[in-house]
Amino acid sequence: MGKKKSRSAPGKRLTKYDTHVLPRLLEIEAWARDGVIDEDIAHNLGIAYSTFCEYKKRSELSEALKKSKAIADIIVENALFKKACGYTAEVKKTFKCRVVEYDKITGKKIREEEELREGIDEVHIPADTTAQIYWLNNRKPDVWRQKQEQLIRHEDMTIEVEFDDVDGIGV
Repeated sequence: MGKKKSRSAPGKRLTKYDTHVLPRLLEIEAWARDGVIDEDIAHNLGIAYSTFCEYKKRSELSEALKKSKAIADIIVENALFKKACGYTAEVKKTFKCRVVEYDKITGKKIREEEELREGIDEVHIPADTTAQIYWLNNRKPDVWRQKQEQLIRHEDMTIEVEFDDVDGIGV
């Protein structure tokens, strides 16, 4: 049996980064894109989380994680926006259809039967108020946050008043 060829300099020992991380960069990208947290990625690779944190300082791994997480964030943001606004979707459905056969000469009904046919139906998915609240709380916190602060000024005195969310209704 021959020795494994090293991609590193002669005499330099391969690290787990060389053996466990670099060969699996595409897999790591997929995990990050799918929302797998760093602790679980480290576990999947068979390395300690602290080691994984050190390896994240290296450009190949850092770029793979950033790129994949950014893609996942964009997908989720788009889905949240779509859910907040409402949308129309096409849904494949099965319809029961009545098929009637008539005599061409007399016009009388000869046969009648029901059959199932597949078709596409357009369904409206209404806007989701929870998604709207979540979106606005994060995108326009100065207007939509759950805690509102008011400054009351009177001559030499300033009073800061906080209003908490009362019964789930932002004040």
